[in-house]
Amino acid sequence: MTWGNRKSYLINVAKTKKAALIKSKPKRKASLAKHGLGGGSNKATCLYQNGTRQIKMRSSWEVKYALWLDRNKYTWLYEPRPFTVKNGRKYYPDFYVKELDEWHEVKGIFTDVSKQKVAEFRELYPKLILKMLFKDDLKALGVL
Repeated sequence: MTWGNRKSYLINVAKTKKAALIKSKPKRKASLAKHGLGGGSNKATCLYQNGTRQIKMRSSWEVKYALWLDRNKYTWLYEPRPFTVKNGRKYYPDFYVKELDEWHEVKGIFTDVSKQKVAEFRELYPKLILKMLFKDDLKALGVL
């Protein structure tokens, strides 16, 4: 193996390991941080792939929901824009579904902080439709 081929091989192996880490969502945040992938709760840890489109998402449920939207021929955007809620905080709904003109939020754990942001979003943007999708909703759709 020539040096050029070996260098190319090592780069591809490194890329593959990084992609595998993104897909596998290690249990230890330190493991993500060690590989330069963040590790905080606000960091993307799952990779959506469909054809040539790749998007880093925050949860495996979001990836599964995005694939479901694709299968059902919906046009969607992932966290396309922030909404300012009280105290200057930002809220990013997970999906904007164009055909429905709706914002969709996929939730596994609905913390008090999340509940507050959703309540403030609904209060400040009453004309926008925000649908919350919990485990039972995703199961009913066949996402999980």
